[in-house]
Amino acid sequence: MKTEQLMRMINEFVDGELPKEKEAFLFTELSNDEVAREYFKKVNSLKLITNEQAETFPAQLDSKILNEIKTKTSYFSFANLKANAVSYLSYIVLIISLAGGYFLYNHTIFQEHQFKISQEKIEQQQELLNLIMTNQLEPITVEPKFEKEIVIQADL
Repeated sequence: MKTEQLMRMINEFVDGELPKEKEAFLFTELSNDEVAREYFKKVNSLKLITNEQAETFPAQLDSKILNEIKTKTSYFSFANLKANAVSYLSYIVLIISLAGGYFLYNHTIFQEHQFKISQEKIEQQQELLNLIMTNQLEPITVEPKFEKEIVIQADL
């Protein structure tokens, strides 16, 4: 039999859960397995020590504990809110900061787009001004398609 199975049987024996018919088998197997025998000695000595130090609790201890729990639960919601106020406040500040950051980010992107459009318009106007100042514009000719034609030419 494996040592692990023996250890499980030892635990059941110490807890009082091992059936009587398996006890003889357990002790027979312990005589063949030294590791399990050492484990049995340690568990048995631990059980003896805990039995010696076991304190008896008053019979009304359970009712006192339950009464304390009942009185604590009546103030639970307010006490919980008061104890976690810093956490709740931190969450609120975090959410407000995230919302503000998102708004500012979107506003910045919009302003950047407006800036690029304005910059392009300024560059176009600058090119037009340069053409006007250096007289590099082609003459403008307007030719209507009416019976009486009027031709206007501009030489700049």
